[in-house]
Amino acid sequence: CNCRDCTKDCQLGCPNPHRCTSLAREVVGHLAPKYDPLHCPLKDGLTLTHHRKEKNQRTIIPKGDEVLFNPSLTAKHNINESFRIFTDPETTSEEPAWRLQHPRQA
Repeated sequence: CNCRDCTKDCQLGCPNPHRCTSLAREVVGHLAPKYDPLHCPLKDGLTLTHHRKEKNQRTIIPKGDEVLFNPSLTAKHNINESFRIFTDPETTSEEPAWRLQHPRQA
């Protein structure tokens, strides 16, 4: 293929960009939803509000103030900030975290 992406991959040393891309697509297709970069998780309401984030910024840890955990994962600079590779497979779940919804009162 002579497309821009394949040409660039060849210049970077890939002998067969189409085969590499197909293999990468297959590998990503076998990832659990938690690790799949293409998976869009359901909204669970766990992300902190703007006010909670501000409160966490003002918190003084040595004083004993509470910091509310924000489970939303974002990478501000490089995506490698978001990866942790040294885990115990016996204690790590491959399912995305989500909060159970309270039943609605009638």
